[in-house]
Amino acid sequence: MHEAPAEENTGPPRLSIKEAASALGITPGAVRSRLRRGSLQSETDNDGNLWVILEREPCENAGEPAPAAEAPPETAATRSATVERLFEMQEVYRQAYFMIQDERMKTGAAHEHSALLTAENAVLAAERDTLKQQVRELQSRIERMERERLEILNEILSHLTKPPPRQPGRRWWPRS
Repeated sequence: MHEAPAEENTGPPRLSIKEAASALGITPGAVRSRLRRGSLQSETDNDGNLWVILEREPCENAGEPAPAAEAPPETAATRSATVERLFEMQEVYRQAYFMIQDERMKTGAAHEHSALLTAENAVLAAERDTLKQQVRELQSRIERMERERLEILNEILSHLTKPPPRQPGRRWWPRS
């Protein structure tokens, strides 16, 4: 361990960035990030060396090598790209939602249209039955009128084929 000179080491342990990373079980980059955020404290000695002050106990995996690499820090550009991607996804979901709503409305309209067609079909079936009854009545009347016409024609023919009755008395032709 590379500790600070003895005259300065009066409080909590002071470690280099690499040693602090190993003690905390994180990467050196993560230690630097914590120093920038202020979640870790540091001091600089007279020679310009930076020492990390650990005020708490090191973690369970202290002394083990730190993880290979920390995820790259999020920059404004990556945040902007992420936000843009989220807006794109939101738009896709919004369009999908409206497409589903349109399909539901079409299905509902088709169902309503189907119900109207069923009602119309029932009305038309009733009208058809009424018209069938009227056609049967008209056919019956036509048959009856045809029979009456034949009777009248037969009566007329029978009168035409019979000679007129003779009248006693006067002859209708002159004598010669």
